[in-house]
Amino acid sequence: FSVWDDMLSLLEKAFRANDIRFCRLHGQTNLESTLASFRQCGDMRALLLPLSRGANGLNLVEAQHVFLVEPLLNSAVEAQAVGRVHRMSQLRATTVHRFIVAGTVEEAIHKSHERAPSESDGSPQKRAKQTNEAKCLSWDQLSFLFSVPATDDVE
Repeated sequence: FSVWDDMLSLLEKAFRANDIRFCRLHGQTNLESTLASFRQCGDMRALLLPLSRGANGLNLVEAQHVFLVEPLLNSAVEAQAVGRVHRMSQLRATTVHRFIVAGTVEEAIHKSHERAPSESDGSPQKRAKQTNEAKCLSWDQLSFLFSVPATDDVE
């Protein structure tokens, strides 16, 4: 999964250069036909999905690995993407791979997810509230991400 179409294009080029069979959902590509190709072709090794179209409501138990190409500020969206593969009907172990560039804001975003409460904590209402709150970052969260010393006089 990636937020960025350009990143999926880079992965596509790398897969082609290394003879890795894949399917990609992009632009006006039909979701159902893309998924059918991935599911029915035994030699398909990867499915490139944009988070905007591929993380909602899909059942991808045919996959065993989830690659999150960049960290997201909203950990609920990441959890939803992982949930496409790691489902109750999944019979095999699921592995999540995260690509994080050391020494960048990506590292701080990943650490902020580790500090946050788990998505599975609490009632559905509490999780919905956490998801809505995740759309806005507090000053403390921004300070943590960009290593800015927090001050008491900033609101």
